[in-house]
Amino acid sequence: MRQGEQSTLNSFDPPTPATDPVQQKLQASLERFRTLAESSFDLVAEVDAQGVYQYLSPNHRHVLGWDIDSIVGKSSLDFVHPDQRKFVEQRLRQAAVEGGGSAEIQVRDGNGQWRWFESTGKLFHTPQGEVRFALISRDTTARHDADDRVKKEQEFQRRLVLLQDADRRLMAYEIHDGLVQDLYGALLFLDALKAESKLVNHDLATFQSAVQLLRGAIEEARRLINGLRPPVLDEQGLVAAIEHLANDMEQTWDLTVNFSADVAFDRLTPTIENAIYRIVQESLNNVQKHAGVTEARVRLKQEGELIHICVEDHGKGFQPEETSEKSYGLAGVRDRARILGGSAEIDSQPGAGTTVRVILPLTTPEVL
Repeated sequence: MRQGEQSTLNSFDPPTPATDPVQQKLQASLERFRTLAESSFDLVAEVDAQGVYQYLSPNHRHVLGWDIDSIVGKSSLDFVHPDQRKFVEQRLRQAAVEGGGSAEIQVRDGNGQWRWFESTGKLFHTPQGEVRFALISRDTTARHDADDRVKKEQEFQRRLVLLQDADRRLMAYEIHDGLVQDLYGALLFLDALKAESKLVNHDLATFQSAVQLLRGAIEEARRLINGLRPPVLDEQGLVAAIEHLANDMEQTWDLTVNFSADVAFDRLTPTIENAIYRIVQESLNNVQKHAGVTEARVRLKQEGELIHICVEDHGKGFQPEETSEKSYGLAGVRDRARILGGSAEIDSQPGAGTTVRVILPLTTPEVL
């Protein structure tokens, strides 16, 4: 504060009794404000148009550990995080035009630690015509800390999903390029041996049993590969993989899947492709097991950098909050969407069918 200048609120020293009615009303208003400011759990402050502190409520000492007398007269920007100072300056100019505003900022406390505060300001003018802002601030540090913990947990889970997908891709390749190729080579060898050898009945039966076991082992290996990561997903992409899944559902379970895709992308990252495929697969499995219908609909729609996934049926439906096998499976859909930065909504009622809606970002960093 400049020497000789007196704030409208100053330090709330008891005013000299006024005789003028206007001054009496002003003093009464200041007394009411002082009572509110000093009894509030929030922080109450007054700054001028340049952001210089003209008044700080006593709670600044308790919450921030500030020496109020030494801070009044200093710029509030000196206590704002350096990364936010330009933002606060802009908000002050904007508030001077709009008559007020709000912002969430980091403020340095008396121990040099950064604390988060949600501040709301209201413009007013002193009797001398000076622009001032009355600020009310609430400590939101605990909420930010909780949000940070949630974000860190989500980031950990996201990286875990990425690592698991990378491991599954590697394992699928190793099974295909190693075990399956060896089994297939042994099968070809036996077929050639059968053509060149004369086997008696007993030997032929044993030989054919060995061939059947090899064929079964190859099919089981391929099933494992498909469970880890469908080869068609790598070879032809997401849309072709879901079309292949729809054909399998119709041939295996007599479930007709009407599939449509309105997308501009050709390929996505392996993790996102796998996530979308698994979401559709789990949703269709749920239809096949529980809906009691022979038809379902799958839609993919790209909107900018987001992909919308919708799987719906007109079957039995259920209560989404039920703890059962069907809701457990769909809980995995929710978790996968959340971990990858998206959202999932399960809309179902008994007798009214089920609709699964998922939104995912199209870009998710891969694990190097």
